[in-house]
Amino acid sequence: MKQDSNGSAELAKLCARILDANKMDNVRVLDVAGTLQIADYFVVASGRTQRHVKAASDELVRGLRERGTSRRGLEGYRDGKWVLLDFDGVVIHLFLKESRSFYDLENLWGDCPELEWALPAAGHV
Repeated sequence: MKQDSNGSAELAKLCARILDANKMDNVRVLDVAGTLQIADYFVVASGRTQRHVKAASDELVRGLRERGTSRRGLEGYRDGKWVLLDFDGVVIHLFLKESRSFYDLENLWGDCPELEWALPAAGHV
């Protein structure tokens, strides 16, 4: 069962922060709720190598499991060129840079708004 969109927004932000902490590049959160019925948010990020993409995937699953959120689906892990993780209302797309350019999800879903996920810098409101 898909979470409410507010819960999905918080989960998407958390996923983006975990991926950022794992040195994934160009982390973006797309609000696809108005366009798709299968998810509220896509989190898209790039890794430098297949090992990096797989390690970030592992850390994301571990970090969310520690918070009581389990993964519903996983695709592409073996190859590590495009790993898709389904966390109910949030779908994570982890790419090698070449794969990300080829599939170009940001252009495909370019009319969807982007969700700000970064925490304010220390000393800023």
